[in-house]
Amino acid sequence: MAARDEKTLTIAGTRALLQRGEISARELVTYYFERIAERNAELGAYLEVFEKDAFAAAEATDRRIAAGDSALPFWGVPLAVKDNILIKGKHASAGSRILEPYVAAYDAT
Repeated sequence: MAARDEKTLTIAGTRALLQRGEISARELVTYYFERIAERNAELGAYLEVFEKDAFAAAEATDRRIAAGDSALPFWGVPLAVKDNILIKGKHASAGSRILEPYVAAYDAT
C-alpha cells in the first residue's frame, strides 16, 4: 500500500479493496503494524498494540471474505481504540500513570 493511499483511503475504500481481493486484511494489519513500529517512538500514539489479536481477526476476516461472506461493512478495516475504552483483559490506563496496572474486567458497551 503506497503512503499516498494511506492518507486518502476511507473506510468504504478499504472495504471495497478487501471485497475485490486487491488487498487482504492480513496485509492491512501488517502495513499498519509496520507504520506503528516506525513512528510510535516519536509520536507516542499507541500505549499498547494487540498484534496477536489483530492478526487472528484479520485471518478470520480473510477466510470469511473468501467464502463470500460480506455482511458486516467494517470487517477487515483496522482501527485504534482510545485507552479510556475498556477491552476485557487489556490495560486501560486512560493515559494515567496511576491507572497503568489496571486491566479491564469487562468490555465497554
